[in-house]
Amino acid sequence: MAIRYDKKLNREIYQTVYAFNKKVRSLNKNNPNIKVPNLITSKDLKTTDTTNPLYSYNRRDLKRRLKEMKRFLRPGEEQVIVTPAKEVFSKWEFNNLQIMRRSAINRIKRQIKSLQENKITFRGRKMKYTYAQMGSSQYTNLLQKLDYLETHKLKEVSGETLAYYRKFLKANTRARRDKEWKDNFLDIILNIGYEYGYNVDTIREKLKKLSVDQFIKLFNSERLLKDMTYYYKLLMETNFDKEMVEDDVGQMVSALEESMDEMIANVT
Repeated sequence: MAIRYDKKLNREIYQTVYAFNKKVRSLNKNNPNIKVPNLITSKDLKTTDTTNPLYSYNRRDLKRRLKEMKRFLRPGEEQVIVTPAKEVFSKWEFNNLQIMRRSAINRIKRQIKSLQENKITFRGRKMKYTYAQMGSSQYTNLLQKLDYLETHKLKEVSGETLAYYRKFLKANTRARRDKEWKDNFLDIILNIGYEYGYNVDTIREKLKKLSVDQFIKLFNSERLLKDMTYYYKLLMETNFDKEMVEDDVGQMVSALEESMDEMIANVT
């Protein structure tokens, strides 16, 4: 969803960027050995390039980034922290990573709870079991992620493990990951339709109209959508004979077309 830059938001961006860069320049001039962040421009924060590390997926994501920059303005945030693993951080950077870690843990716990409590739906109708009871790969993967974050403390990691840790936290921030998954899933539907000659425009348009949160809620419960990813993975395998599952895919696409309104009604 495109961010609407009204006067109030623009003013907050410009004021935050100005104060942030002023402190960075001052520290670089007076304390050249101190570890400080790079300068940031208003253009950086407004980028539409999704590969840019500063790209914001929605207004909430942008406000989170501005809040992060404002924390740097507090006295002492530039102080150096040396961890027991001999890694060097500024206090600001260390605390930001700690906040990301807590957010990721809380998010994963909410997802696990949802898979434990909410019944699987099929064509919009609730079934007997949950995905946790069925031992789904999604549920198992979430448990593994939670275990990794809870057993690896930031102060204890170093070197290549720390580099992976940073990427792991970044990949599991909510706005970025959920928005990317919705976009990727719409591409999956398009590719399956292309491979088997089905018109999937109606399915895609109805899913596209859902908010990211509504889409994630629907995907986490509806088996038909998970089946779509299963068949897509088969298509990506080298030398896979796509005719083997052509009838299954046709039935799945038809079921989605017939049940989409009922499925969407469960999350809107």
